[in-house]
Amino acid sequence: MPGLFTVGLSELLEAFLGDYDLVSWDPRGVGSTLPALSCFPDEPTRLATFGSGRGLYVSQSNDSIIQLDAIQRSIAKQCERYAGRVKPYVGSMYVAQDLRRLVEAYGYSDKIQYL
Repeated sequence: MPGLFTVGLSELLEAFLGDYDLVSWDPRGVGSTLPALSCFPDEPTRLATFGSGRGLYVSQSNDSIIQLDAIQRSIAKQCERYAGRVKPYVGSMYVAQDLRRLVEAYGYSDKIQYL
């Protein structure tokens, strides 16, 4: 479900936001967006890399940081390989453009603020 993280959070933040609106969305290729962006050929390969939602954890040693860098570079290469037709349409530029369009659709084009 897009924006699942903020479904309960919006009520909590309402008291703190005052006259501001909280906007949440899944950027292209993330979460429940379609078409989905995947860096792995299948779920077992993704789980073998990240485990069951635990992520990649390393210590602060130089060896550990070098190891993490190598893992991230490997995953980036896999993303290049498996991203397919989605790859040209994801990235920071598209996230900013989509947010701008979302704000304009609600009639607040002159009031966008990033917090």
